[in-house]
This record gives sequence, C-alpha cells and structure tokens, in this order.
Amino acid sequence: MSPPFGGRTLRDEVKGGDEGDISSRQYTSSEKEKAAFENDPESHPEFRRKIEAEINLLFPLYTRGTDTRKTIPKVMLEEMLRRIGPGHELKARLIPQWLPGCRRVTPGDGYLETLT
Repeated sequence: MSPPFGGRTLRDEVKGGDEGDISSRQYTSSEKEKAAFENDPESHPEFRRKIEAEINLLFPLYTRGTDTRKTIPKVMLEEMLRRIGPGHELKARLIPQWLPGCRRVTPGDGYLETLT
C-alpha cells in the first residue's frame, strides 16, 4: 500500500499545506472547487495534470540503484504499519516481502483499516 497518489498536490495546492486527518485522506472536492471545475473548462484538466505529473515522478521506483528505489519501500512500509496499527497479527500476513512494483501498487484508502 502506498500513500495516496497525488497527495502532495492535494496537500500543498488544494489544502494549503494542511495534511488533515492522516487516517482519512480520501479527497472530496469542495463546492468551491466543483464550481471552478464547472465554470472554468481548463481548471479540472490542469488539476489532473498536476496529480499525473506527481505520479510520473515516481518512475525511478522501477529503476535499480535510484534514490527513489531505496526510499519508497520504506515509505510504503511505514504507511502499511500506520494503517494496520500497533501489535496486529495481520502485519505478518499482509506486508509483502517483495519490492514495490513487483505487484500492483495501490493507495487502497480504507482497505487495511477495514481488515483490522
């Protein structure tokens, strides 16, 4: 499990730097944002491009020897540990032993929390 895709764009540009409740990071557009998307035909595609660009920056995750390949697995492990919570038996069964990218990477908001 990974942190939410596009999380930096949502946190910094949309929420003004506010992380909010880290245990519930599924993003819902405000009425003001919905109105901007409806009234400005370029606002939503631009918003999507920013999130896509952020995701594309993770491509080095799949290249051996890169800093991203070294740090992202730690970030994803921390995310899974946070979502499962302390002392839960699911950790041994659910946390993969392979590197990210060997299987599908997903933010899976709410999935681990529901299992626990």
